[in-house]
Amino acid sequence: MPSDSTTIIKCFNSKLPDLGVSPNIKYTSVSSSSATTKNAKPAKVYIYEPADLLVERADEFLSKTEVSGGHINEAQTFEAYPEIKLSNEAGVVAGSWGYIILPLIAALRLSYPDQFEVGIEDNHIEAYVDEAGIQKTIVRSDLVFRRLATNARPGKIIAIIEYKRREVIRYRDYDKAIRPSTTTRAQANKETATMKPEDTKLIGNAMTHGKQVCTYAAIAECKHVALFNWDHLLLFKFYLLEPDMKKTAGPHANITWVTEGGPLQGMMEDRYIRKVLLGWLLMAFKDAFD
Repeated sequence: MPSDSTTIIKCFNSKLPDLGVSPNIKYTSVSSSSATTKNAKPAKVYIYEPADLLVERADEFLSKTEVSGGHINEAQTFEAYPEIKLSNEAGVVAGSWGYIILPLIAALRLSYPDQFEVGIEDNHIEAYVDEAGIQKTIVRSDLVFRRLATNARPGKIIAIIEYKRREVIRYRDYDKAIRPSTTTRAQANKETATMKPEDTKLIGNAMTHGKQVCTYAAIAECKHVALFNWDHLLLFKFYLLEPDMKKTAGPHANITWVTEGGPLQGMMEDRYIRKVLLGWLLMAFKDAFD
């Protein structure tokens, strides 16, 4: 039987519902879906950024919200429906919308009422000049938070979430590219300066993922990009991003890796995914609105 629902505010201190995968569904590899992504140059290394600050930011927000009362103290989340199977990317998106995105929107609108919007299958258009003249390429990201549009012009993108199928995000593909949190940016600069432009420590699926997230960051001019497949949440912060960057968002960046109750590898952290996402978005919104 489906489990009882909880209030929106309490869901940030609980695990995601256990939604399964249909039998015999196996995915092992991914590849770039566009020439722009294929030709991108991902970060060569990633400095690990612990989730502590994100959790603290979310806890601070939730504590103030609980004291002040409000809609999310009474409003209910969806109960768990085990009939929903996350057998492909579309299933992950569907599950995420009800159990993650709607609670996040309800929380964020308390601090940013009528100031943001959420876009699905959002197109980022890159214009460039080749021998035939001005050309455009379209890169599509799964979900974006952006400042509310004004004067019929799209608002600045605050954060991007890209969804993946279960089983295709693997720590071993990132392992050699992740540096401990004690690594300084100066040390990362020194390491990457000795590497060839095409070199990176990413392998396998992480190579494709790395190209995707840096492409979204560069074209959308947004330093906050996430990958999510229900089992793993990867948060990237491209702190070297500058306007008009092409094919890259910098030679190094931050990464935070969160999972819930699964086996931990390397620097993965066992945290509540919704809470970490809330803290991450609060930080991204602060960057966008300050």
